[in-house]
Amino acid sequence: MFKYEVTNATPDQFDLDRRIDLIGGPDFGGWAMSQEDAIKFVLANPGALYVVDRRANALMTTPSPLQNVLAAQLNRVAIVVRQKTMLSRQHLATEADGIYSNNLESLPSVPSHYRLVRTL
Repeated sequence: MFKYEVTNATPDQFDLDRRIDLIGGPDFGGWAMSQEDAIKFVLANPGALYVVDRRANALMTTPSPLQNVLAAQLNRVAIVVRQKTMLSRQHLATEADGIYSNNLESLPSVPSHYRLVRTL
């Protein structure tokens, strides 16, 4: 199974629940996926989308290229689908890593030049 790093997330500015509207990543020249399409993709392909917690590298004074690669592998946090109650809408979140409640909220917005896709 292929795995894709999510490096960008754009929250909905108008909903009170501030769900993520778009996620995106650098593969294929930059891709973006709507919340609805991403939920379908994650449910069909558990573990295929992830974010990397890069704060571990920040603790090292001068990480080597090998340390950067290893840290990226070790600090992957899977994107999952959550639903607070049976009546609430599904939303994207990350597995608990003990630091952020949702790592997607710390990512920069999806660049406008990323190509919108329905699946990867």
